[in-house]
Amino acid sequence: MAFDIARDQGLACTAPQIFATGTNLVVGLDGPFILKIFPPMHRAQFVSERGSLAELCGRLRVPIPEIVCEGEHNQWPYLVMTRLPGILGAEAWPALPEEGKLRVLAQLGETIAEVQHVPPGRLLDIEPRWDAFMRGQIEGCRARHERLGLPQKFLNGLDELLRDAAALIPLDAPPVILTGEYIPENFLLSCERRVGAFGTD
Repeated sequence: MAFDIARDQGLACTAPQIFATGTNLVVGLDGPFILKIFPPMHRAQFVSERGSLAELCGRLRVPIPEIVCEGEHNQWPYLVMTRLPGILGAEAWPALPEEGKLRVLAQLGETIAEVQHVPPGRLLDIEPRWDAFMRGQIEGCRARHERLGLPQKFLNGLDELLRDAAALIPLDAPPVILTGEYIPENFLLSCERRVGAFGTD
């Protein structure tokens, strides 16, 4: 499929590089391009990632991929993005001295704050909205943990925590861009520049 998409878009793909991390198929094409293919069941991820990259483009101090083109192949949506330089955080982290790790964590914190200052724009059209999402999480929490086998000693106090959750979690706060993708598999590190976010996943 990657070869077909590359051909359709006029991009060279003579030696594709498959990235093992991530939930979707990510392929390094020839030159400075990355192809990310989303299964039909992950279409919401495609919409979210496309929208996030568009809203954040040019608004952060760290480099992020730019969308080169997008499309759909046999109902599988895809994005072609620019490839960022650097070493995958998961590979670089073990060799970093403690001072370097603290610098990276500080830069990640700064990046998270910057992202949350960018107006969500068209991302506000994506369902579910925050309040509905959190209410659903709270309502389904106990059943999910029972299904996954949480030990009874933790289930015993869960109902009390869930009763307080709606009051403790702000459900009507001003909307910001949130993501749980700030993990070592998703950022690139370089000695010459700051952290590059949203690298490969």
